[in-house]
Amino acid sequence: MLVEDLVHFCAPARLIMGTGARVRLPALLQRLGYRRGLVVTDKFFTSATPWVDELVTAARALGVTLTVYDGGAPDPTTTLCDAATATLRAAPETADIDHVI
Repeated sequence: MLVEDLVHFCAPARLIMGTGARVRLPALLQRLGYRRGLVVTDKFFTSATPWVDELVTAARALGVTLTVYDGGAPDPTTTLCDAATATLRAAPETADIDHVI
């Protein structure tokens, strides 16, 4: 096995888990001083659940703007991540994001 074959995982800077975490997230974003964020998800969560819309609406009420990218997939490949990054870098609404969810 080569070193390049090993899987590397980098945990996010902050991981929030537990009952009610999704509902508490907008207030945390405001408290941390975030203003423009990016939510990376997939079509299931934007079309089959109210969760993303609820998050975006609650954050907006607290002065935090969230742009939603729903082109993600479970267990995304590096190819998908590269394509998503290129798409988001080209979009003016994501030019000045200060956090990613």
